[in-house]
Amino acid sequence: MPKVEVRCVLYSVWARKDKKWVTTTAGDQTSILLGLLSSEDSRAENTGDSWTVLALLVNQDVVQRIPLSPWPGAADRVTFLGGETSLLVTAGQDYKWRVELETEKSLVELLDRVQGSSVPRGIVMCLASWQRDNT
Repeated sequence: MPKVEVRCVLYSVWARKDKKWVTTTAGDQTSILLGLLSSEDSRAENTGDSWTVLALLVNQDVVQRIPLSPWPGAADRVTFLGGETSLLVTAGQDYKWRVELETEKSLVELLDRVQGSSVPRGIVMCLASWQRDNT
């Protein structure tokens, strides 16, 4: 069902109250998965209501869920900033989290899917040095 599903080695979220990063690392007891899911990939009947969601799971818990389409009217744009194997996701003033993916290829595939999808809420940016290395 996911358009893209990638394994991550690290997940950090910005704790607004404490003003610091809180990090979870993948290991023997912890798995971290980032998935871009879409109704286009679903085997369910097509009702005409299409959707795209970015979800981050730590073990079986959904810790981040961002609807990318349809775009909720008052919601902020979501910025994806990528470089090498790192991805920073931000929206609004203090909403941000980051992941370190297992491979650079996974990051390229994920950013290509977000950029290529009809997701007006998502803005994809890459670090200039990383962009030069990939072109």
